[in-house]
Amino acid sequence: MLAERVRGQNDSNNAFGGYWLWAAVGSLCVFAWAHHSAFLNPYIINDDVRQQLFWMRRWIDPALYPPELLNEYARLYVPWGVQAVYYCASFFIDPLFFSKILAGVLYVSIGTLLYLTGQGVAGRGLGFATVSVFWMMPFFLHAMSGGLARAFAGPLLTLFVLGCVRSSRMIVAVALLLQSVFIPYIFILCGATSGVLWLLRRVKITARPVFFGRLADFAVAGCAALVMLVWHLQMKGAGFGPLPTFAEMAGRSEFSAAGRFLILPVPSLFHELVVRPWEFIAPFRDQGTVVGIVGLIVILLVMTCAVRKARWCMWANQLPLLVSLAIASVTLYLAARLFLFQLFLPSRYLEYSVNVGYCLLLGTLLHGLFRANATSRKLLVVGGVLLALTIGAWRSSSIGIYDYSEQAELYRTIQRDTPKDAMVAGFPTQMDNVLTFGKRNVFTSYELAHPWNMGYWKQLEPRLRELFEAYYAERIEDVLVFCRKNNIDYLVVDDRHFTPEFMNGSPFFSPFNERIRELAARGGKYGLLSSAIPAKTAGPHIRIIEVTKIVGVYRK
Repeated sequence: MLAERVRGQNDSNNAFGGYWLWAAVGSLCVFAWAHHSAFLNPYIINDDVRQQLFWMRRWIDPALYPPELLNEYARLYVPWGVQAVYYCASFFIDPLFFSKILAGVLYVSIGTLLYLTGQGVAGRGLGFATVSVFWMMPFFLHAMSGGLARAFAGPLLTLFVLGCVRSSRMIVAVALLLQSVFIPYIFILCGATSGVLWLLRRVKITARPVFFGRLADFAVAGCAALVMLVWHLQMKGAGFGPLPTFAEMAGRSEFSAAGRFLILPVPSLFHELVVRPWEFIAPFRDQGTVVGIVGLIVILLVMTCAVRKARWCMWANQLPLLVSLAIASVTLYLAARLFLFQLFLPSRYLEYSVNVGYCLLLGTLLHGLFRANATSRKLLVVGGVLLALTIGAWRSSSIGIYDYSEQAELYRTIQRDTPKDAMVAGFPTQMDNVLTFGKRNVFTSYELAHPWNMGYWKQLEPRLRELFEAYYAERIEDVLVFCRKNNIDYLVVDDRHFTPEFMNGSPFFSPFNERIRELAARGGKYGLLSSAIPAKTAGPHIRIIEVTKIVGVYRK
């Protein structure tokens, strides 16, 4: 009741008020400053865009990316909702450029939704405090960079929370439906949260839940679950599944820290609840260890001062929601650990809810600091918001985006001098950019080397082994056999890949690193470095070899 009175006093019975627009404008300013370089340079982009979105350019030019293992896998990897948004946008704009715009749209959306959530709990004061904390937490922009499926996780989770705070069955239903087609594991999380709220009602612990109170609610959730299940099964139907079990991953180096992605050992619950979020909350990631420690101390001191001033009672009505979300998050995290990869990565069920929770918690504390006397309150709020904008823009600068323009000459040469249906082979880490910016199919790439889809990995792992054997082969004849077998049209060769420092370091990921080091130990000559093979230069270290030219050398 007290929370309702506070909300009424602050908002004057206006459900949303007009101040949300300021939260949206502030979010847009932070994003524009942080990612402005990406709009000025076509080669500045999120790294995962190179594995999930490149193939969408075939909507603009059907001759690009003729069906092949990598691009067909990438297509099925993207949820239907994300595909639909990019397909509609492709009528007006290049999908890769649109990924930068979409990231901004989603960032502004979650900033606005967080403001509305805070406002719904205790008025616009908490709304501005919450969005101010959001601006200063780089986690959210880092997760949204690239406009990929995971970029929808934060906004759609927050939309669900807002629906529960506002007691809006419609908002919750829309959130669940969107989650099922954009980011399925967030649908599982929010569906489970709704289920916990329903159970709390059944045992008379809380009032009637916002959702699962009518038969229509179960129908909506059932339809959403069915859509999610069908999308999940399509990977297996295409021969790319199933996902591995814990036993199948145990002992395999590609799932370890030395592998493609750190999966085993699974991070602890303490790491997910405390260590991982505070790496972003304090400036460890963006400013280094020393500044991170200082920042952590300052934040903790400010929190200590604010604890007594914060009005915790305003969250009384939302306690069942917070408890239910916490129970669902931890339960699904533990279930995902037990059934590793069958429920995707365990961290996904915690990182978004935990960071949204920290945003609301720190917003509540910041709101307590705003409670000054009436004459200075407005000045304090305005100054605090402007400071938060400045800190947010500074900390989020270029987060989640990378500059790949160093080898722009290679991409331009590939586009200009090779047919659109050409197959290009080269070192996988370099092929990611040839695939994305050169707009040509590649034999293998690093970003699409996913060992966690077993049917796909059975096809890709032999490719990687064959590629490295040919790339570091001593005889040109062995290179030619590889090209003929796999219909390779062009080879990209970088002489830096043949140095002892590169080969004996960590050139790729385990278990392939070990084989590359064995090849380096031979100390022999490498066929692809032969000056007898005619090639086009694409920079000081890179050559592009047409396979037919190797045939000519072999015949001689």
